Amino acid sequence: MKLTHRLALYLQEWQGKRAGWILLAGISLGLVVLSHYVLQVYGYMRPCEQCVYIRYAFIVQAFGALIIALAPRSALAFGIGGVCMLYAGVRGIMSAWQLHRIHTAIHSDEVVFGVRGCSMEAHFDFGLPLDRWLPEWFAPSGDCGLDAPIIPSDVVLSGVQKAFVELYANGWYLLPRWEIGTMAQCCLLVFGVCVAIMAACVWLRLWSR
Repeated sequence: MKLTHRLALYLQEWQGKRAGWILLAGISLGLVVLSHYVLQVYGYMRPCEQCVYIRYAFIVQAFGALIIALAPRSALAFGIGGVCMLYAGVRGIMSAWQLHRIHTAIHSDEVVFGVRGCSMEAHFDFGLPLDRWLPEWFAPSGDCGLDAPIIPSDVVLSGVQKAFVELYANGWYLLPRWEIGTMAQCCLLVFGVCVAIMAACVWLRLWSR
């Protein structure tokens, strides 16, 4: 109980400061930038439909965190930002789980039926045409579960770039040498942690009234 109480006190103090929310927003936006510039542009790993939905969820999550950061102790800012973050977390978990199912099916030795959810046309929530506004960032160009680099025939890789591409020749993994931690699994973890933090903050605010 003492440990739980200490964690609750720490979280209650943390949520009242801007730094923590700015950090969450920075991590979310940083992951989107990393996926685009490092994996997609530099590593030639094409984003799939579920991947661009995950990017969208991270951006909404960052937007929600920044709203709270404007006035962490304001009930209005926390309410609007919290709704954005919870929505983004659930949306991200759904897309990451779908990507995980597809990845598992594709890389399984068994024939798996009934796994759908990958298209070359994105359909974002609320009818947002993000794939038309920012096609480089939000237009699907790859197949779900197949995130290995695809090098154009006219591209000459530098030594470092070639080593990077070869490292992820079998697809993206957190630990590529042992093929541990797929993109979907890591996203599930990040979104799950953020939803848990947000839910705990909501409970603490209601409990402290």
